[in-house]
Amino acid sequence: MTGAEDRAFLSCRAGRAVPSGFPDALAWERAAMLHIAEYATLADQPDLVSRAKAANLLVALDPSWDDTLIGDPGLLEACAGVDIFLPNIEEAVAITGKADPAEALAVLAGHFPIVAMKCGKHGALLGAGDIRISASAPKVAAIDTTGAGDLYAAGFLYGYTQGRDLPTCGRLASLAAGEAVSHLGPRPSRSLAELVRSHGL
Repeated sequence: MTGAEDRAFLSCRAGRAVPSGFPDALAWERAAMLHIAEYATLADQPDLVSRAKAANLLVALDPSWDDTLIGDPGLLEACAGVDIFLPNIEEAVAITGKADPAEALAVLAGHFPIVAMKCGKHGALLGAGDIRISASAPKVAAIDTTGAGDLYAAGFLYGYTQGRDLPTCGRLASLAAGEAVSHLGPRPSRSLAELVRSHGL
């Protein structure tokens, strides 16, 4: 549902539902990471992180906004073991209770090894330990922002699993999100590998 200033998703969750092939996916020899695309999934299936860790996988989580869960005081504790946390700025503020983005990032960086806070057209704030990086967004004409956050996460995680440093992961993530918003629909016009080649990353 799209308004002048915001978009919202109408979701209906039916509780815990683990695909029958999930154990095989965790054991897949090419798997490097489990990405959880919303905190609601972890809330319904709290053993996801431990199962991924038992399979020697990294874990990334994008909390995604859910009015019933975003203010859960146990959210950070429930996310223990997550390696890469990818909130947008509104989610980060709601989770930490800190109105200042830098303060919110500091709180999250105390809980997760890597934090990539999406700030829309203002880029992103990245944190890892004591490292803080402000990453600008590419200047593009925004046509449709559907999927921009997901493409940001995809770009960041692609870079990370390729062994790129934090600034490069942030740069690739921003380029992927920029590709997503520059046309209708959530799919980018170029693959992540093509973005890497075309920008010399």
